[in-house]
Amino acid sequence: MCKTVDQFGECLCLPLLDTTCNGCGYVGSGAIPPVSLAMRVAIRERNGIPGSIFNDCCIMYWCNCCGWCQMAREMKARKTTVTVVNASTTVLPHPTYIPQATYAPQPGYGPQPGYAPPQQYAPPANQIAPYPPK
Repeated sequence: MCKTVDQFGECLCLPLLDTTCNGCGYVGSGAIPPVSLAMRVAIRERNGIPGSIFNDCCIMYWCNCCGWCQMAREMKARKTTVTVVNASTTVLPHPTYIPQATYAPQPGYGPQPGYAPPQQYAPPANQIAPYPPK
């Protein structure tokens, strides 16, 4: 298991994380071993092997050691070489602060008076308005 994972380009201790499985593939807790399943799916996807996640789950659950043997044979048959790329970290300088443009404030207007209906030309209450003759 560790040799197959190492040939695939992953950490060779990765299968040790599948603690719920013993050597014959029996899953004591009833769970599918996650690392084994992930490796099988990754090998299948990388090499364009037809299949489904359901088939992978069934194989890794019912016969984990058979699944690992299949993966090892597939790796051996394909002889894929792994290119390891070392990435370096580049420290970028802090961005320079560019102030935003400021605009002149709009002139302030005083509060507008409330709406009052126009008053009709009515004479004062103490005067009598002349009416035109009829």
